[in-house]
Amino acid sequence: MTIPQRQAESPEVDIGSAFLVQIGMNRRRPDAGGVIQWGVNPEGSYDRHTPVLSITRHDSPRRPVLVGHACHPTSMGQIEKCSPGYPGAMREKVEASLKDCRALFVTGCGSDAKVVYQDAHPGECVFANAPAQSRAGGIKLADAVLHHLDRKEQERGQTDSPGRQERDRLILALGCSMVSGSVQSTQYGLFPVLSFGRRVSFARQKG
Repeated sequence: MTIPQRQAESPEVDIGSAFLVQIGMNRRRPDAGGVIQWGVNPEGSYDRHTPVLSITRHDSPRRPVLVGHACHPTSMGQIEKCSPGYPGAMREKVEASLKDCRALFVTGCGSDAKVVYQDAHPGECVFANAPAQSRAGGIKLADAVLHHLDRKEQERGQTDSPGRQERDRLILALGCSMVSGSVQSTQYGLFPVLSFGRRVSFARQKG
């Protein structure tokens, strides 16, 4: 007897980026003498490029989503428990928002970055050190990822507009951008591009 085999189906794979996402700040703050101290440094480098890999397939989970962000998941404070930190909160919300989804997280190059929150008393950003503050960072990241995926769904099936292929190539070219050096303005196809040192960091479409 011949056992029928299910015809293989190719999964749909989408690679994109949720840009300008920031849930933390640089944690290397120079003092008046230039000596590096531990502290929130709003002027320090922070990689806000957030790569998102989304797969749609036949088997469950039908929607694996891989998210990368360059910020240390050490924002829970002094608790004697194992915790997934802000990545756990991000995964929880993404999975709850998308049908049959499995969300995964990978840490980017963020050894100098740590989650922050707005402290009402001093009125400035301080490092997160409690579960609720860590969770808030994860929710913010999840919202940016879901917004990106929703935008991609809206674009699906549309006829390619002028410059879309150029935009997609630019997104891949950005990679893990780091802010360093002087700002320069150049042109990449149809897009004005701001470069920080030798690394491209931000682009915008004309009009």
